[in-house]
Amino acid sequence: MQKLDYHGLLEDWKTGLICSRARRFGIPSQDWPDIQQEVILDILAFTYDPNNAGNATERTALTAIIDRKIISLLRRQSHQDRTFDGYLEDRGLTIPDESLFGFTENQSLHLDLVRAIGRLPDRHKLVCIGILEGYSIHRIARKLACHPKTVKGMIAHIHEVFKKMGVDQWLR
Repeated sequence: MQKLDYHGLLEDWKTGLICSRARRFGIPSQDWPDIQQEVILDILAFTYDPNNAGNATERTALTAIIDRKIISLLRRQSHQDRTFDGYLEDRGLTIPDESLFGFTENQSLHLDLVRAIGRLPDRHKLVCIGILEGYSIHRIARKLACHPKTVKGMIAHIHEVFKKMGVDQWLR
């Protein structure tokens, strides 16, 4: 379990509870530290008062807080994905078929690549999708209404991001 250490700011069982809830929502373990960062302020703002809790334990109350935050984050991500899909559609690009990646047998690596693309700025994502669709640099530049040198610069940035995330071998 990937738990962040909050150096006494938050009890270990609470950090473990965040990871446990993230796992139940199907969130990959490599994203748990991000979830913890998102939830920590809500947990720190929470004060358990057994006199006003009815029959709820502190763990039950925290579980409800964590679940609400995770659901909110998942909804926001879903909204961002739909917005991005519309952005692509408006520009005549499509989300590439998974088979274009050429390594569907390795789901973990596929997810790492998708996650790496997700961390890019929108225009860089469009460049990735254009490349995956087999577009030339000039065609991508025309689609994005920019100069081919700009696209080449974006590709260099994409390579840096992919290298930091350990998925740069798929750029060759």
